[in-house]
Amino acid sequence: MTPPRRSLLRPPPRGLPVPPRPVLSLALLAALLAGSAGCASDTDAEDLDVTTYLHNAQGYAEGGHYDQALSQFRQALAIDPGNDKALLGEATCLYWMGTEEAASAGGHILLAEEKFEKLDPSSYGENAWKVHLGRGMVHARLAELWGRKADLARRQGGDAAALLQIREAEGKVKLHDAKASSEFDAVLAMSDQPLARNNLTALFFLATRSALAAKDEAGFSRSMDYFHRYEKEVEKSKALWVEMEKREPKLADLYRQKLKAAERQEVELRDLMANILFKQRRHEDSIKELDKVLALDPWRASAFLNRARNEEELGRFGAAADDYRRFLKATDLPPGSAPVIEATDRMRRCEEAVRERMDR
Repeated sequence: MTPPRRSLLRPPPRGLPVPPRPVLSLALLAALLAGSAGCASDTDAEDLDVTTYLHNAQGYAEGGHYDQALSQFRQALAIDPGNDKALLGEATCLYWMGTEEAASAGGHILLAEEKFEKLDPSSYGENAWKVHLGRGMVHARLAELWGRKADLARRQGGDAAALLQIREAEGKVKLHDAKASSEFDAVLAMSDQPLARNNLTALFFLATRSALAAKDEAGFSRSMDYFHRYEKEVEKSKALWVEMEKREPKLADLYRQKLKAAERQEVELRDLMANILFKQRRHEDSIKELDKVLALDPWRASAFLNRARNEEELGRFGAAADDYRRFLKATDLPPGSAPVIEATDRMRRCEEAVRERMDR
């Protein structure tokens, strides 16, 4: 079954998928930057300056202006170098600047890793999960970037130098994957913190990575457990954004954007879970997930292709041929690509099977 595309590069070889980038909403970013220990007191002029910088930084961050937010956090740190809220804000802004598709992103994400590693979660009290979440997101991004480097080395040839680069990059992917998983597990383990134990970013990553790494029934089961937890929480989030749009019509565009972001993340995970169910030969369940994917994203080519494979396995050749046809219409892959050639061949065989049944 063809896996969904998961990066801006061409799809990675089977068995070596690029880790997905966790999705962090502006609401979660605000939660990360708000309420941390170490905020300055309002009792003297210097602390008032720190408070002003922190307030300005949070406003810039919520608007997606991470470079300006970073400047404000660093202004606060120039006054109070040990301010926990400013330190966390600085690291979080560097992470976001490291997710941009720009030449400077690599340097920002490495600096974010350095800053997060220096933070002591215990000094944040009930907000310790925010440090673990930030670290997890940084390691997930680093795993993605090393995965891209491995893909590039594979395309450049099979000489000794390229093989060394591939091995190094794959080792880094595994290292950062493991660190990200550990940090996200730490977030979900904080059962006394609702925002932590139900965190969509952590659940999305753990469900995805465990699904891609699963080799036996236990691995598949663990991934599905994370997925079902994610499924419950994303429905709550979507309902919240719909309700907030009604309550605050002036901010309707913002809440619609949040809803769309939640739906995009959900599509990615459901598409992947459908692949896992296919591997388990649970074809009806796989089709149900793909139906939900297409309800959210009606022109998702990979979902048509994957649903066709399920239908073909169940002997529903007419439905399979229709979905292969829909895939060929929706895909932006070139005519000579392997998925297009395979889908065209399978469509013709399914159409032939339908004709044979009618002739009996």
